[in-house]
Amino acid sequence: MTFGVGQSRFTKESAEGLRRLADHLRNYHGKKIEIVSHTDNLDRPERSRVLALKRAEEVKSYLANAGIPSQDIIATGKGGDEPLVPNTTPDNRMKNNRIEVFVYSYDQPGVPPPPSPKQNNVQKSESAPKKCKERDMANTKLGECYSYTEGTKD
Repeated sequence: MTFGVGQSRFTKESAEGLRRLADHLRNYHGKKIEIVSHTDNLDRPERSRVLALKRAEEVKSYLANAGIPSQDIIATGKGGDEPLVPNTTPDNRMKNNRIEVFVYSYDQPGVPPPPSPKQNNVQKSESAPKKCKERDMANTKLGECYSYTEGTKD
């Protein structure tokens, strides 16, 4: 997915990738989907975060128009706060300008699951993978986290 330099609108070349993303995300009906946008560090941090959020909102809007319930989509703008690689070359800056998509599985958000009879009323919290822990939402129990960008379960 590509955007114009300093722009929040994705390019025409991104249309096919966005369509495939929407098709894929329909498999996760009822799951929370987080769109996380990142930028390089060439601009002021606050401007980068605003641009990143606008880009995430643009993707959210596209997905909602493609039939993904908007209440299931969270748009997050990180700006240049989490680079994959140092912002020292144009290629590296291009890698840091990215969109990540996470799909979360929750056990009834906000409601803890009932204890299983075999646990003697002692609930064990399952350890979520690192990326999932970082993206965990308040007052919900995280089950599984999928990263679309890597195509694997985190």
